[in-house]
Amino acid sequence: MSGRGAELYSKYREDENYKRALFYAFLALEEAFGVNRSVLREVAASLKEAVEKREVGEGPFKRVMYMPDLDRLTQLAEEEEAAFENALKTLRERLNEYAVKYGLRNLLDVNEDVARKLAEAKAPELSEFKDVSFGVKAYAALNAYREYALGRRGVFGKAAWYWLEVGGVCLALLLCAEYGV
Repeated sequence: MSGRGAELYSKYREDENYKRALFYAFLALEEAFGVNRSVLREVAASLKEAVEKREVGEGPFKRVMYMPDLDRLTQLAEEEEAAFENALKTLRERLNEYAVKYGLRNLLDVNEDVARKLAEAKAPELSEFKDVSFGVKAYAALNAYREYALGRRGVFGKAAWYWLEVGGVCLALLLCAEYGV
């Protein structure tokens, strides 16, 4: 490794607080993501029931139409929103708990405005967030994941989706730190 990557690797290897902060940010994000994921599965399964497929017309003019149950879709959207807010609340509570309990406040503090900016950042802007706490990165990852799932596909959202669904949360936070995000 050379450059910033080697410098960060040395910092993680030598600084016990960084290792602990990464571990606790991982635990908090994994718990919050689990809360959100279980509800999202239920909402996704219910979507099929909320949209009915009907054939309309006769003869050569026959076609398939999808008839949404707007009340049910509204209810599902509200359930998803409540689950996401609950996941964010869980994440904030756990990060605060670990920060106080283990003396890691500066590494696990969450500034929600900075986290939202990170979640919405374009690729050239990511380096501006290299020195934010693990708490900000975890909060941003959860926000960016949701934005990605809703179709707003930013660069951090795509990375968060990949990390949370495929590569694991700990890898996500470590890579954010390693590459200056």
